[in-house]
Amino acid sequence: MYTALKGLRHNVNTSYNFGYWQKFDNSKYELIYIEEDGGFDPKTLSYTGLKDAIIFYKCHDMKSSPYFKKEYSENRLLKEADRVFTSNTERHRNENLEWLNWYADECPTEKENDLYEVEDINLANLSKVRKSKIFIVNSQPTSVSKVFFEAFASKTLVLCRKPKNLDIFKTVFEENEHVIYFDSEKDKDIKYKIYSNSEEDLEDITLRALHKLNKFHSPKERSKEIVRTYKRHIRKKARA
Repeated sequence: MYTALKGLRHNVNTSYNFGYWQKFDNSKYELIYIEEDGGFDPKTLSYTGLKDAIIFYKCHDMKSSPYFKKEYSENRLLKEADRVFTSNTERHRNENLEWLNWYADECPTEKENDLYEVEDINLANLSKVRKSKIFIVNSQPTSVSKVFFEAFASKTLVLCRKPKNLDIFKTVFEENEHVIYFDSEKDKDIKYKIYSNSEEDLEDITLRALHKLNKFHSPKERSKEIVRTYKRHIRKKARA
């Protein structure tokens, strides 16, 4: 998003410039946008140039996991952020967090594997997803995970157990148009055989998914959405 925001002629900086070995410049920031923990130390918020900034926080797809060791950062950002966004259906419903989809930049990738299969989409290895022709998810996803978008960006077909909250998933991509769902092991095997044996069908669905990604879920489109949300937030705050 940094490059996309720069391309839209916004004056931006990134957390990569906020290392302990570097000093802040004298800029005063209006908006801080943080994804997951973003490598962002919450103590940084005490910096003078950030004190008056609006904070947007896009939290993790998973509330906790064996790989998520930064609960402190998450808890503090949940409290201090002005707006908190999620792509997790349960967090959206139970914690009343605002919905915001992930995004990905088109990433042509040479395919090294026919298949990459996981139980939980949130624990998938993104490199393996990108390098595989077909990506299978055996459990029902509770998040419209960033992994979906990375798969679309690299033209990897997603074959996934049908989610419970299908209505939310339909707002992002359509069954049999951009993603393939299955209801049982037998159904999975049948659909895998269809797409693994037909390069034409595989190419057709992955191209449609890539087209939708580029049109609605690119870094540029997500940057525009963040800026629009920020402007609406400022106007609402001014009227309060």
